[in-house]
Amino acid sequence: MSLGQPERDLVALFVKALRRLGNAGEPEEASKLAAQAWWALKDTDPRAAEHVNGVMHYLAGLEESSRAEEVQAEANPRQTARPTDTPNPDGL
Repeated sequence: MSLGQPERDLVALFVKALRRLGNAGEPEEASKLAAQAWWALKDTDPRAAEHVNGVMHYLAGLEESSRAEEVQAEANPRQTARPTDTPNPDGL
């Protein structure tokens, strides 16, 4: 059984919302929702399930990028320079 146009439109909107959720810093939550949608669609509309599968791959890439950034931040913590109230005696 294939979905009708209104249902396909809903899947497209859902996929867009999942991408926005992932881009807003919640790729793991978006991935969980996408997996649930894929499971619900896989037997009734394989085409829609593949659309959701595509967004799961996109979200997985966001998760990997996010983890890589966290590891890099831990390895190279930024040092914040604090201005002082007293001038530098060397004039620098």
